[in-house]
Amino acid sequence: MDAYLVEKIKKINTKKGTFEAFLVAFSNMVIPWIIAYAVCCAVTFSSFYYMLFPFISIYIGTRFRAINNMSHECIHFSFCKNKKLNEFFGEIFAIAEFSKFKLIRKEHLTHHKHLGDMDKDMDFNGIRKYGLHKKMTRRRVLRHVHQALFLRQIKDTFFFIIYDGDAPFWSNAVRLSYVLTLSFLLFSFPLWFLFLFIVPYCYFYQIQKHLTDVLDHGGLLNNDSSIHKSRNFIIKNRFLSALLMPRFDGYHLVHHLLPWLSVEKHHVAHKILLENSEYLTSEHLAINHIQRWLNDK
Repeated sequence: MDAYLVEKIKKINTKKGTFEAFLVAFSNMVIPWIIAYAVCCAVTFSSFYYMLFPFISIYIGTRFRAINNMSHECIHFSFCKNKKLNEFFGEIFAIAEFSKFKLIRKEHLTHHKHLGDMDKDMDFNGIRKYGLHKKMTRRRVLRHVHQALFLRQIKDTFFFIIYDGDAPFWSNAVRLSYVLTLSFLLFSFPLWFLFLFIVPYCYFYQIQKHLTDVLDHGGLLNNDSSIHKSRNFIIKNRFLSALLMPRFDGYHLVHHLLPWLSVEKHHVAHKILLENSEYLTSEHLAINHIQRWLNDK
């Protein structure tokens, strides 16, 4: 990567302050449940509003993905300016998605260091059998979609941690409170809990998590150059991008080239990186990737 481009990007890499970081976390962790609560209140007046449950379920599933992405930002200390606050938010996000922050960080750093080496990349070591390294053709894409929709990968990717021995005491206390609250909701409102927590977390989030790995690296892991082992998957429609690629997840090549970069600056960095000829010749738009894959039998 050209040094002068990296310097230009460093100058625009302003990270979120504490207040802004809390707002971002609030919008992805609390607002979805406020919406869900509002819909539950609505169905007590009219069963018509049950029609909204599938849409809310999908939406909440995408917010679990957003939480996972924010946890990922904390791993790289790019979620906000303060290092300790990144650690704090990382633990909070891990609680929300039932993961282990320190373990996930340890594994994810091997993903950046050993991308393409399925023995050393602990992020991908458990899912190597699903063909991420194989060329993306129409048949391969349909197979990935089939695997995701029928949760074939879930035994290798699902986690539900209710105690983290590496986490501080306060984190496990909050985690226990979270589990007890969810247990209360499960037994008090089983149908609502099914549609607004179990289905979003156990189905829609798992689908999105697996397919995102496919979109980020599918068919590229055997390439030699780091610039060709990851791809951007930029969705031009802002609504769809925010829903399907939360936290600017469509700029995954940008992230691998500049893992320290705040995700809010990915789109700016992308424009700067286009000055590099090798980066410029890579395909970046989601629609063009899809068309090429489906045309390749």
